[in-house]
Amino acid sequence: MELQLCLVMSSVKSMTVESVTKQLGIYDILNTKCSRLSGGERKRLTIACELLTDPPIMLLDEPTSGLDTVSSLSVVRALQTVARTGRIVACVVHQPSSQLYATADDVLLLANGKTLYAGPLRDIPGTLLKAGLSCPQYYNMADYLLEVASLNHPSHQILESEARSYAIELRKNTQIDISIKNGEESSPESEALLNPYPVKDSHTYTANSLQQCKALLWRCFIGAVRDVHITQIRLATHLVVALLLGALYNKAGLEAHRIISNTGCLFFFLLFLFFSNAMPTIHTFPSESTVVLQQHMNRWYSLVLYCGSKIIVDLPIQLLCSTVFLIPAWYLTSQPTDLFRVGMAWTICVLMTILAQTFGLVVGAAYGMKLGLFIIPAANIPMLMFSEFFIPYKEIPSYLQPLCVISYFRYGFNAFLKIVYGYGREKLPCHVVFCMFKNPAKYLEYLGISDNVTYDFLALVIWIIVLQITLVFVLMFKAYNACR
Repeated sequence: MELQLCLVMSSVKSMTVESVTKQLGIYDILNTKCSRLSGGERKRLTIACELLTDPPIMLLDEPTSGLDTVSSLSVVRALQTVARTGRIVACVVHQPSSQLYATADDVLLLANGKTLYAGPLRDIPGTLLKAGLSCPQYYNMADYLLEVASLNHPSHQILESEARSYAIELRKNTQIDISIKNGEESSPESEALLNPYPVKDSHTYTANSLQQCKALLWRCFIGAVRDVHITQIRLATHLVVALLLGALYNKAGLEAHRIISNTGCLFFFLLFLFFSNAMPTIHTFPSESTVVLQQHMNRWYSLVLYCGSKIIVDLPIQLLCSTVFLIPAWYLTSQPTDLFRVGMAWTICVLMTILAQTFGLVVGAAYGMKLGLFIIPAANIPMLMFSEFFIPYKEIPSYLQPLCVISYFRYGFNAFLKIVYGYGREKLPCHVVFCMFKNPAKYLEYLGISDNVTYDFLALVIWIIVLQITLVFVLMFKAYNACR
């Protein structure tokens, strides 16, 4: 509502909403959640959203599909009420009942892409008689018309000829002009023909960027609040996994002889943070795609602001999940506890979760939920292979080393190693006969990793920006295909 009536005062907004909802018979359910509405009520709510902008023409594709007879009739009667206000309402209805058929003012009958009839409802029997057809008594005229349209009958040529004659006669009809010139009272139809509705620039939005951002953020926030159980599950999962890691790798970061085990622990940090945040976001766009594309094509908001709002609203949850995971896992595995290292490790966790979230959004938007469940693991196998965890960089063949540059797991993994073992960390205690890497600096030197973590931070940020730009382009491509 905010996006459609953004240029209207609050009092006028309330009056408009009240008028439209009363007109469609849904005023009494304004405080009901959409998930609890019946099928007919949802259809009427969708129509009400479109009526807020006072459109002169409404085109509806099967507004009664999936509804029972009573709900279908309530929707069609609501549309009939809308049509009586001077608007043009055109509906595609398959197999209408006799009651639905009787509510129409004009009928367009198509068969194989050709027009068999186009005109007032009352003229159908006479037109059928000209073609040698007659609807049996006590038979639903709508069913009979469908039978006529589905059969390859010689009468089709006569009906097509009658439809062409009606169209030519309608164009030549000057009664509207004469009635207006004689000062007679005009009808909404005549006004619409003589005074065409001005076409608005389709490249402008109904709200400015600030209003769009405000409305989208509020909508995304409400959605997040209503799905609070998902957030609770995510937090609980992060906490449980952190405690399991702490039990499995207890004090691994403190002892020199367990440095290899601790390296695996740090790599598992990245694996869990990435996949636990990428997989849940696959369904985000597929579940909203129909509504989002429709509203974008109606020029309610831009796709850039939509993507930004989804990411911004989910950002506090990402920060909270990263914190809930890192603090117990970091301390239970005895990693360095000085604030500088903990702060940098937390930043890496946040960047990885944001990157994972954006990656999941891109895959979900591009391929859908079913295919996305396969693509996310498959696409990240090469990233893991060139993360330098399984094989050091210096042992990778020279012609494959450039692939390490595009692996975001490499930057996160190297950053963790630098944070834990770099920046002048003192020698580690050794409780066995021999420890090769008592000196953490020697371990980094063996792996070919420098002390500077800035490059890793920058690479992860660049990856996030690239993925977010990709997300916008994917949604724009979807919108373009939807318009074709």
